[in-house]
Amino acid sequence: MSKKKKIVIIVAIALIVVLLATGLTVYFVVFDPKKKGDQIRAEVNTEKPTYENVLAKNREDFSSDKDYALYLYESACAAFQNCEKCAYIDDYVTTTIVEAFKTRIPCQGCRFTVKTGTEYYYADYSGADSKNYGWMFDLSGKVEDTLFAKRSYADITKMDYLYTEKALKPKVTIKDGNYNVDADWSERNRVNGYPKHEDLPIYHASQSGLFQQTEMNITAETVTGATVTYNAELEYYTVSFILDVNNPKTSEKLIENLRAGLPDGNYTSITKVYQIWDNGYFRQCESLDYASDSLMELKLDFKTYFKYGEEDCNPDNYKYFNEAKQNALAESKQ
Repeated sequence: MSKKKKIVIIVAIALIVVLLATGLTVYFVVFDPKKKGDQIRAEVNTEKPTYENVLAKNREDFSSDKDYALYLYESACAAFQNCEKCAYIDDYVTTTIVEAFKTRIPCQGCRFTVKTGTEYYYADYSGADSKNYGWMFDLSGKVEDTLFAKRSYADITKMDYLYTEKALKPKVTIKDGNYNVDADWSERNRVNGYPKHEDLPIYHASQSGLFQQTEMNITAETVTGATVTYNAELEYYTVSFILDVNNPKTSEKLIENLRAGLPDGNYTSITKVYQIWDNGYFRQCESLDYASDSLMELKLDFKTYFKYGEEDCNPDNYKYFNEAKQNALAESKQ
């Protein structure tokens, strides 16, 4: 093997290791090479919640679409925090593009969140296609950041933290829009340092902070473009934002995480498109962000579905939720 070829191989492996060792969490459920990185989305039906209308203003009350769009978004965030119960599903793909090696690595995953009363439940499942990319994840030495199952629980009347467990290498499959996960939560398969106490998210009306649907800051200062349209037949608004990538406040909550993997990386495009029911509650969200440095580019594609029905907001209908609760409450009594 020539020295030049050997260096190229070493550099290629180094790039993969850097990619997989980033602080950016990579989520992966099912990868089909024929899809070329497009997301395999589950069909999720959403119904308008029966909660009281929280929208007190109309378009004519604002001087611009931007101001009206911000009002609708902020109203939906407040409505989520103040409502009795809500569930949402995150379905997304992160694609890493290394042009120098003509390489595209798409990874998919899913998260489930339920808030009901004072309780908060959360699950995060990440699994790699071992046939195509599993060896890369093992090579990176960061399996706990890429091949894991995570489950969390909080009750603000009993704790001021989010109790979280994390296990390695779950088996994750999707069929007919339904996710199936099998994880080994035993001590021998637990990620070092878990269970642990994480920061309590904002989700309840009694909390002093304000819920934000995204960690990107959506404010008058960070929005460079906004539009609002209304679907009279289905009774929801579509609220679109283009965020200012040159304003450091836009991504200040995420930039440190990004640069853990891309030392000189920056966001190059940030777009958020919300569907908001005409009574002020989130229907769904689509987010498409790009970030890059001199070596590679990241494409982050998210879709979030909000659900308000009894079945969707019942923790008993989610695998591992009750076990997380039992363990959290048992620990809090010790």
